[in-house]
Parts: sequence; structure tokens; C-alpha cells
Amino acid sequence: ARAEAARERGDLTEAVVALYRSLVAGLAERGLVEDRPSLTAGEIRAAAAEDPRLEGVLSEATRRYERVRYGMDPPSEADLRALLEAERGARAA
Repeated sequence: ARAEAARERGDLTEAVVALYRSLVAGLAERGLVEDRPSLTAGEIRAAAAEDPRLEGVLSEATRRYERVRYGMDPPSEADLRALLEAERGARAA
């Protein structure tokens, strides 16, 4: 909901961040990644590398999140679609 509201406001950066946080929260709820506020994207990437079910799902999502979050590239609708697909893939993992 937060991501969709940000998207509707035209804030694609916030939408990407919200989707990534939702993705990570879902994984944490299932015990697939550690649930702590200081969890970094690098730590998520490392956890995914240890679990073949998650590696493909999280590697691209994390790359896009970092690129957008840290201002390396402007966010796009393709980033949003990729994160939505990652969230679906993570639920299936």
C-alpha cells in the first residue's frame, strides 16, 4: 500500500524503497533472513547467496534497490515491476 501511494504521488524512489522493505519483511517473517532494523542490503545479498531459493530472486531486486536508494540512477517503472516480481518470487521460494 505504501509503495502504491508513493507511486501515485510520482515518488518512484519511495515506491522502490517501500517494495524492497516489504520484500525483506516477508522473508523475515518466514525466517529466511534475520529480522533486525540494522539489516543492510549487503547482508540480505549474503543471506540470499546461501539459499538457492532466494539468490535469483534477491540479487536483482537488491541491485535495483541500491542503485535507486543511493542515487546512482533515477528509478523507473521497470524497477517497480522487477521488485514486484521479486516479491512474488520470494513468496513462492
